[in-house]
Amino acid sequence: MWVIPNVLALQSSAAGSATNVGVQILDRTGAALTLDGATFSSETTLNNGTNTIPFQARYFATGAATPGAANADATFKVQYQ
Repeated sequence: MWVIPNVLALQSSAAGSATNVGVQILDRTGAALTLDGATFSSETTLNNGTNTIPFQARYFATGAATPGAANADATFKVQYQ
């Protein structure tokens, strides 16, 4: 199994799954999040009421990709200071 910083591994390597593909989570600036559970992403100023903090996800080739299912999970913890 490969390990590339800032790239989530796919859920399964079962038959029919894509290979050499991972998923990156991007912050509102388009920068890949550091997946270490401690590193701060881009700062966002919150206003009274509802706030939206946009994130994106993209596939990331880790080698010569093959087609198939390519799903990943990520759990976020948001800390307000």
